[in-house]
Amino acid sequence: MNLKVLNKTEFGDCKLFDCENGILLLQFENGAHLDLEETIKFVSFGMEFINFEQRRIITDFIGRKNVFTEEAKNYVAHDPQFNGVKICDAFVIDSYISSILAGIYLRFFKPLTKTKVFSKLDDAIGWVLKQ
Repeated sequence: MNLKVLNKTEFGDCKLFDCENGILLLQFENGAHLDLEETIKFVSFGMEFINFEQRRIITDFIGRKNVFTEEAKNYVAHDPQFNGVKICDAFVIDSYISSILAGIYLRFFKPLTKTKVFSKLDDAIGWVLKQ
């Protein structure tokens, strides 16, 4: 399943793709690492990029580990303004260890929006389109 990209931009080590059907795809470069301060800037930049309109967010973590610090993960899971624009979150990962870490994130941080983990981008797209 291909996503039609309507607009794209970059913030540091992340590419943001605003796609059809209200999907925002985030792809991080290898070695990307965001602390709380960088994450707050990133979220603000991203919300401005989508004009503070609601989006279904897919984050492609394939081949990436430890992108966010613990404080940054908590911010992403609970910031009211950011959660106000998120319809749902889908994480795409590619390893057993990453799936365990994603499960810990979901149980420990308890995101305010529906969040699910996938091993294939197409599956993530299919799920977010139903939300």
